[in-house]
Amino acid sequence: MKRRTRKTLTITADRAAHVLHILIADGKLTAKHVSDALKRREQLIHDLRLRLAALEQGTVSAVERTRTKIARKVGRKAKRRMSPARRAALKLHGRYLGHVRTLSKGARAKVKAIREKSGVQTAIEAATGDGETGCTPNATATWGSRWTARLPEFATAKAG
Repeated sequence: MKRRTRKTLTITADRAAHVLHILIADGKLTAKHVSDALKRREQLIHDLRLRLAALEQGTVSAVERTRTKIARKVGRKAKRRMSPARRAALKLHGRYLGHVRTLSKGARAKVKAIREKSGVQTAIEAATGDGETGCTPNATATWGSRWTARLPEFATAKAG
């Protein structure tokens, strides 16, 4: 069976001061521990007073909070719906950026020129080595030679 324990002590203030002096003298407590506990107690009392004051003014502040919430909702603009064509264009642009950011500056310029001339899809195919550009990636090559194999214009520019 579990023993009941008392959570609080019922002692007088004089007796508490005497116990504190004994504990400090025995080295079980330091004066810093006691002063820190008193500071925490003062802070707790201060916080409780602030919360009580807030509760006393709670009816006024609740009305003000409701007003600000309503004002915020009124000020919002409705989220515009994106058309499927716009969403597809953004998706394609994201793919293009993802492929282009891994390229070197020279290869990036070539892919950019392809994009201006032939469109985003062709530029993505050129950057990845797929499609009708005639460029296939060389799996055993290093980064530099992979891009020369993918972009024939870049290879001639490097050679020349």
